[in-house]
Amino acid sequence: MAGMELFKGRRLPRRLLSDHQQVTGEWADALPWLHYEWLPEATSGGLQVVAHILAHNTESQLSNYSGSHEFIAAVTQELNAMSFRHLAPAWQWLTHR
Repeated sequence: MAGMELFKGRRLPRRLLSDHQQVTGEWADALPWLHYEWLPEATSGGLQVVAHILAHNTESQLSNYSGSHEFIAAVTQELNAMSFRHLAPAWQWLTHR
């Protein structure tokens, strides 16, 4: 929410590097907000491409939670998105989109 607030009233960047390498904890509570609020706001704001770096802690990876497959499907339908395990390939991919 804080990231979206930074761009309130302005276009969002076209590309986003979402680095979750150090993320811990659960996603269950965030998924509905991400799916039904963040994604529509982000795409209408101009976001087009997302490089997502997976959490090192496999228990904290988004795909482990109920509802995540629907969210991931919505993201891939709305955005050019790709997941990575490391920063360098994510950055390389993102900068060529």
